[in-house]
Amino acid sequence: AAAKAGERVQFIRYSGGAENIEDPLQVLDKGLPIDYEWYLTNQLKQPILKLFEMVMSKTDAERKLFSLSARCAGTGAKVKQQHKPQNGMMARFVTAAARCLSCNE
Repeated sequence: AAAKAGERVQFIRYSGGAENIEDPLQVLDKGLPIDYEWYLTNQLKQPILKLFEMVMSKTDAERKLFSLSARCAGTGAKVKQQHKPQNGMMARFVTAAARCLSCNE
């Protein structure tokens, strides 16, 4: 049955598909990968930033919480997590860091 005006429709957005929304039970049954990045970016990020704007600027909050440089904060730039080597002589001197794919900071 079609949804009525004002009725909540349950769906989950999953990764890898043109029409990437599906009924939650179908996502579980089919083992589809949930698009966590979409939920973080489109559902959680703005409310979290609003909360932190009470104590810092939006740019600072976005940079500190979402690992973007000040220049790219708010642009939707993607971040690549760089991993720390686990062994070898230099492992204890190297730290893991996130790097913005737009500005390389």
